[in-house]
Amino acid sequence: MNRLAVVLLPVALASCGIDLPLQQGCGVPPGTEANVDVSVSAITLGDQCGSSGAALVAGDCAPGFAESCGICRASSVQLDIASSDHRDLRFTVVEVYLFDPSTGALVDTLEASAPTKWDGRAYKTWDQNVASRTNLKVKYTLTAPDWGRISPNGRLSSPQRFNTQVLVNINGELRTLKGPDAFREPEVVT
Repeated sequence: MNRLAVVLLPVALASCGIDLPLQQGCGVPPGTEANVDVSVSAITLGDQCGSSGAALVAGDCAPGFAESCGICRASSVQLDIASSDHRDLRFTVVEVYLFDPSTGALVDTLEASAPTKWDGRAYKTWDQNVASRTNLKVKYTLTAPDWGRISPNGRLSSPQRFNTQVLVNINGELRTLKGPDAFREPEVVT
């Protein structure tokens, strides 16, 4: 996210009354809200992967050599979008928020990029336009949580759980969606 966006986003959110948790319908005049249902189907927490091209999968490496082969599991969010609106709409994921389930404190904010849409066989690059009266399954890559700050001792011995919220922008209307719990799995020596 560029410096200007970092400065403007908090101002825009504050002017809309977005102060987490969950707010709806911000940023558009009453009566012009989009007729779109959005739900978060999954959030995967992983690591910050390089942008060197196509991601490798486990089958691309010899058994037992996945780490040295460069496999990286990126963080991501998947959403289901059902539009009953009569017009085409612009859609973006603004940010994903991780919360400590025991205290409710904000733990980290993840940025979204690389939008893709399921075409029935695979996820393909998506222009973030939602056509009138369509259903979509979309996926965004997320920045990795700051694991060094979240787990200062490094390794985890048990899964770490986070409550989640996803801030989306639908034609200028900001909506905060409750997401499923997300987990960081413990590191296991094999």
